[in-house]
Amino acid sequence: MIAALRHCQEICEQAAAMMVAAPDAALRKKQLHLLRECAESCASVARTLSRSGRISEETALRCARIFRKCARECTKHWDPFSRHCAQVCLYAAFICRHCARKGRTRLKDHGGKPFVVDIHRAARHNRTFRTALWTGEHLQVTVMSIDVGEDIGLERHPDTDQFLRIEQGRGRVLMGRRRDRLDFEAEVHDDDAIMVPAGIWHNVINTGDVPLKLYSIYAPPEHPFGTVHKTKRDAEEAER
Repeated sequence: MIAALRHCQEICEQAAAMMVAAPDAALRKKQLHLLRECAESCASVARTLSRSGRISEETALRCARIFRKCARECTKHWDPFSRHCAQVCLYAAFICRHCARKGRTRLKDHGGKPFVVDIHRAARHNRTFRTALWTGEHLQVTVMSIDVGEDIGLERHPDTDQFLRIEQGRGRVLMGRRRDRLDFEAEVHDDDAIMVPAGIWHNVINTGDVPLKLYSIYAPPEHPFGTVHKTKRDAEEAER
């Protein structure tokens, strides 16, 4: 993958250099801009891969869009170098999309066996209200996505301690020993962790402008193995 990105960078840089000296350079400013942007993106992704061996899904998809835009612009021009550049950019876009798909975590319950997961990626990729990732005998891990203006819902777990960690967005957490007296309140955002003792009423409200992404740990487990609640309504119906 790194070799393909380096090749794309080289071809785009060569095409840009040739275009600056071309007689119709003033008419091809958009192509020149996209060639330079494409070359910079290729270089950036190649450096990241060289250091860490992977890139985020968001970065891979963003770069794929840049490469496709450059390819579309190059196909508007009939000189051989532009046509070749378009093919190289399309291949780089294909590589990045493949990398994004490969990095996606399959969101299902892997409980009962050893399991390792990029929990940050899993939480941000999740689009359901609640999905169980791992349910064991003494512990359960779920990922949650709370829509803008929505909340988890006021609840308490009599015999279960709970840990929640925010991976994206902003919110407000309320807690108290009585459901009509939530005297603990705190603002939370990315990287904040929330500890909820057993028997405490609590709620988390999305106060930001993007979905609130988080993961939750229950000890002992709170939901059945394989739980998937696509919406908050699904969760409420399941708990009746």
